[in-house]
Amino acid sequence: MTAHRRLALLVLGASLLASSAHAASRAFVTCTDYGVNGTLSSIQDASPFPASNIAATIGSDAVPRFYGGLLYVVNRQGGDNIQVLDPSNNFHTVIQFSTGPGSNPQDIALASSTKAYVSRYESPDLWIMNPQTGAHTGTVSLAAFADADGIPEMARMAVVGRRLFVALELLDRANFFVPTGPGKVAVIDMDTDQLIDADPQAQGVQAITLTGSNPTTQFQLERSMGKLLIGETGNYGVNDGGVEAIDPVSLKALGIGATEASLGGDILAISASVGPGGGCYGIVADASFNTSLVKFEMDGSQAIPVHQAAGFVLADVAQDDANHLWLSDRTGQSPGMWVFDGTTGQPLTNGPISTGLPPNTIAFDVSVPTGVTAPPARTGLAVRVQGSALFRGSVSFEVQGAGARSSARIVNVAGRAVRDLGVPVSGAVRWDGRDASGARAPSGAYWLEVESEGRRAGARVTRL
Repeated sequence: MTAHRRLALLVLGASLLASSAHAASRAFVTCTDYGVNGTLSSIQDASPFPASNIAATIGSDAVPRFYGGLLYVVNRQGGDNIQVLDPSNNFHTVIQFSTGPGSNPQDIALASSTKAYVSRYESPDLWIMNPQTGAHTGTVSLAAFADADGIPEMARMAVVGRRLFVALELLDRANFFVPTGPGKVAVIDMDTDQLIDADPQAQGVQAITLTGSNPTTQFQLERSMGKLLIGETGNYGVNDGGVEAIDPVSLKALGIGATEASLGGDILAISASVGPGGGCYGIVADASFNTSLVKFEMDGSQAIPVHQAAGFVLADVAQDDANHLWLSDRTGQSPGMWVFDGTTGQPLTNGPISTGLPPNTIAFDVSVPTGVTAPPARTGLAVRVQGSALFRGSVSFEVQGAGARSSARIVNVAGRAVRDLGVPVSGAVRWDGRDASGARAPSGAYWLEVESEGRRAGARVTRL
């Protein structure tokens, strides 16, 4: 193992195992009329979970992503655009921009407030965009990983450190979109926008080859394992898939841990705990296309049923960092959101919370913790720790090369800002170990992030 890989493993491992404070206050749920229109429902993340429906008008097939205080709504089939909403301003649409006619965008992953990646289902080209202006600023071609029809069917994405993981379904468009072979995951360096070779021993640049086919679900970072999980549906109606773990450091697929046979049907969505406690949950469809919520382990043991529904009505599942498990239920005349205890699976609501239109996909008003590595130093800007990186009271950093337009902040393992340290100048920056409210920050790993005129640098410390 190279020194770079060893360092990445240590940093990623520390960031996955450390805990972070509960911060989610709202759940955002996209809702659909199954036609051309949709709405957004905002639900308070505390009992009795009051909802504010029709908070915004969006597309009927939409996926929400939260970053930097804004909600990014991917309006997929028929929408072909990204809609940016401001939850602090009555969900006002800040900007709405095209991802290309007929592109059918599936997901958005943000590297910063001015740089985002958009997966486009109908194209071999992943777009790089400026979400503040809507400008298309670059392209990463994934054509080399496509099957015979030239389209890799890029779908969900995840960010781990400075790496972007893109699921490729690889379906036969001339044969009812059946899988053409094992799915793949392309990996991109977000600093260079170059593909990372997952198998240096093979000729050319390789993606991660999965064990199963048709990776349809969202990625989930299983913190206790330090691995990415993804559900591989394979052929619908056949128990040929399951949930597979991926090592985000070695870039290896580790095999299907929870099979569709043990889960009880086709895997449609998965969720893993983002905080202490909790577990892994999935939505599955049986041979009659009735959907169920199940709790599962990655050892192949039989999944435990949590909530069963009649029909193909359970749409999405997600866990917040308060250990609440949210489930979208589109049943007949009473569609809405269920909330369960993420550890026990016991319901926390007496029935579904009404969302007006039937609910679809879920996000929370916190960024998803995916393991944070120190931002790479750029030319002319550097940050280092003065003295030991292990501290109890306070710690000092040395900043070099910061210009007048600079900012410094302390972030935790989930990438959330803990303390704004103002505008640094070249020299010493001190953190007293307290958060923005003046309370002592919990033990764990933290980073000083410095941004200056388009450059970024950082240094990691551990509070004891």
